[in-house]
Amino acid sequence: EQQGKLAGVLDVLYAAAEQQSDEGERLGLYRRIAALARDRVGEPERGLKALEQVLALQPDNQQVARQLLPIYRERGDWAHVLAIYEVLLVSSVDDDDRLDTIAVMRDVALQKLNDPRRALHWAGRAYQIRPGDEVLRAGLESVAERADAWDELGKYFEARVQSPDCDNGERLELLDKLATIARERLGRPEDAQRYLRRSE
Repeated sequence: EQQGKLAGVLDVLYAAAEQQSDEGERLGLYRRIAALARDRVGEPERGLKALEQVLALQPDNQQVARQLLPIYRERGDWAHVLAIYEVLLVSSVDDDDRLDTIAVMRDVALQKLNDPRRALHWAGRAYQIRPGDEVLRAGLESVAERADAWDELGKYFEARVQSPDCDNGERLELLDKLATIARERLGRPEDAQRYLRRSE
């Protein structure tokens, strides 16, 4: 470190880690590499591979996931950002926290990865957590339109209609939406009639 060669030590530690057969020793070296890169070398990205190796060995390691997140964001590696949020989602303490995380994941999929289908998955997850929330339902409809995924949207609404938690007012509204989707988006007038008969 006094000679300004601490960065070279990282290469030595990486090589040593790869030679270790004991998983605990290997994890310890990878953690040491990541800490040195972040705290002493001042280049957290030099510890990226070490952090990835730790997460591969411990897929639910929240601390490592949080260390990886800013590195991936800085690199614009949005596919990995989304994967990290999936790890973090597991540790959500309540529905509000869960929904906040899912909202970020939906936006990353839609805006950064331009993947409406993946965004629809997360919008659907949010809707399933709190189906009575009109904002979440509107968000689901918007993403479904972007993905041209009317069948999938219909399945979410059909499941909600059949739920015992769905009150009569919401059920009638969803049946009307299902009829509109069937008639105007899917070209299935017979299905539209079926939904309308159910709302009578």
